[in-house]
Amino acid sequence: RQPEDVNTLCNIAQRLYRVGLNCEAEEYTDQLLKLDPKNYHGWVNRSILLSEFGELDESLKSAKRAFEIVQNPETEFNLSMALLFRGDLGAGMAHYHSRYEFSDTLKRFRTLSTPMWRGEPGEGKTLFLIQDQGIGDALSFMRFVPMAAPRFERVIIQVRTELVRMT
Repeated sequence: RQPEDVNTLCNIAQRLYRVGLNCEAEEYTDQLLKLDPKNYHGWVNRSILLSEFGELDESLKSAKRAFEIVQNPETEFNLSMALLFRGDLGAGMAHYHSRYEFSDTLKRFRTLSTPMWRGEPGEGKTLFLIQDQGIGDALSFMRFVPMAAPRFERVIIQVRTELVRMT
């Protein structure tokens, strides 16, 4: 017997996605959206799944639909990822800040007493870079440090222990 509760369908779809059963997750997501077409969680799930399937235009449509229904950090972050995956870097980055509200890991950055660097000149200042993604992302973004470093008096980089020797 299939569940008919949208929250149950949503949870099942998310769990199936997390274990790599994307086709099954899509079936549950479709059921959820048939029952409640205004369930933004379902549209977020659908966007993520379509991105996994390489259907980036449809993924973006689903992300936009979720964001139309509810504008919150989750739907905005999902929209940013759909835009970035599709190659719309400007629009994607404009929404990417929402990750600081959406991610439990990143919420701690809101409590820092120093402002976030937004590209302004930093003469006489220290730039403190904190790894907030995985090792691959950290390695990828390290290539930008030599471009940013000359703008500051000092650069301090906080990374996982495994990467310390590489900095």
